[in-house]
Amino acid sequence: MAGAPSQFGRRGAGSPSQPARPYAAQSASSALLVATQWNRPSKEPSLKDLPPLDRDDDWAMPTSSRVVASGAAGPKPNLMTMLFSSRGRVCRRDYWTFNIVITMSAVLAILAVAVSLPAEQALLVAAPIALVSARIRSCLRIKRWHDRDKSAVWVLVGLVPFVGWVWSFLECGLAQGTPGPNRYGPSPI
Repeated sequence: MAGAPSQFGRRGAGSPSQPARPYAAQSASSALLVATQWNRPSKEPSLKDLPPLDRDDDWAMPTSSRVVASGAAGPKPNLMTMLFSSRGRVCRRDYWTFNIVITMSAVLAILAVAVSLPAEQALLVAAPIALVSARIRSCLRIKRWHDRDKSAVWVLVGLVPFVGWVWSFLECGLAQGTPGPNRYGPSPI
């Protein structure tokens, strides 16, 4: 009965004649992926897919990490990562550029909605616009604090009236980021 299909349509589940699990299924992180995609064709990982190793060092660092360790700037993130992710760092130029563009776009969109729609409908349309704008600006602020080599908790300084606003403006808007890589990633381009 080892080769007979089970009630779930898979043959030989748990039988000794079943071949060994592929390499990808042996790690805990990929076990769920393999378990949920058992009926889909998958590409088995090969040695060609792994990044090249630096054999000069005794601990063999991948090529992508060598760029970060050397102090060079990392790859430029795409627009969605830049706007909606709170990981990584952002330089002052990009921080100001994206903040100004997003704020002006949101203000113009909310004004256009307020002029063209009745009050209740305008509120329903303007609320998501304001929330998306706030999300983008908070992610940019977090990345700017990361560029200063400070935790994202420092965003809460902006909640303190006047003193917090000035402190946040000076740190995020005017101060230069830490040179080279820090614990939050490579130096922004």
